[in-house]
Amino acid sequence: MKKVVIFLGIIFFITGCSVKKIEEQTDSEKFAIEYSISEDNPFLYASIDQVISLFTDGNGIVFLGNSDGEWSRLSVKILNQVFSKMKIEKVYYFNLKVAEDEYPKKYNKLVNKISKSLKEDEKLQTPALFLLKNGKVIGYSLDYETITESNNEAYTKSEQQKLKNKYIRLIEQYQKEDA
Repeated sequence: MKKVVIFLGIIFFITGCSVKKIEEQTDSEKFAIEYSISEDNPFLYASIDQVISLFTDGNGIVFLGNSDGEWSRLSVKILNQVFSKMKIEKVYYFNLKVAEDEYPKKYNKLVNKISKSLKEDEKLQTPALFLLKNGKVIGYSLDYETITESNNEAYTKSEQQKLKNKYIRLIEQYQKEDA
């Protein structure tokens, strides 16, 4: 019995020393856990007020996703590769589903702001990527459109490459606006 207690004590000591409290984790670390990607990622959690502000007069890249959604998780994996390749250091992340459930008035305000930038036949759903300059959308990708074109349950490699190329073109356009 004494050996078991000592063994458990050692295990608790070792695991206790190596586990970070959630409050101590960076956004990149939390996002990596939520989306099962590398901790070396540019994603920062944004509040609904921050996102509304970005769509009012801000600059930056905003990813609207839902980590419970298969397509959001796949898009994030592809986006993370593109952001790394293109040296993007900051992307605002917001879970649109949470806003719809927890902040319905602010959610409607955000959807109304974003909808003004979309084509008539488009609607806001996740996953979605927006590139903003002074609150104006200069580029966007409604990834569910790309995904549903295939009518498959899973993305093929060529479809993943098409989405990756689309992201690269959007980021290049965004970076030209800075030049």
